Amino acid sequence: MIIDFLRKDLKTQKIGVHGQSLGGMLACHLADKCNLDFLCADRTFYSFADIVHYSFSSLAAKCFQLVSTWNENNALKYTRSRCYKIVTYDPKDEIINLMSSLQTGIIKEVIYNRVSNRVENDLQIK
Repeated sequence: MIIDFLRKDLKTQKIGVHGQSLGGMLACHLADKCNLDFLCADRTFYSFADIVHYSFSSLAAKCFQLVSTWNENNALKYTRSRCYKIVTYDPKDEIINLMSSLQTGIIKEVIYNRVSNRVENDLQIK
């Protein structure tokens, strides 16, 4: 892999990645799996299904999920990565609206994790 080559053969100290739109999905994946030092997810999305849902309809999103095997949770990969991170969003973006943006997905992921942890802790106490 190129990141291993950069670290081992070229002795690169710090490696970061920037991904815009579809490239943001790849950048989040690399940051999650390759122990990078920096990630910039620039105007990217939470998941393809969310883009379909908020651009067309919930029925279209269900159909997309039936025919597609690619339903990556970009926010989970973003939050799992242990590096310096930046996420950007453009309110004038015509493809990725606020509800399907990575920014919103991160908020959903953090809230879900906090609620899940509270419920789990409450069950352990009782």
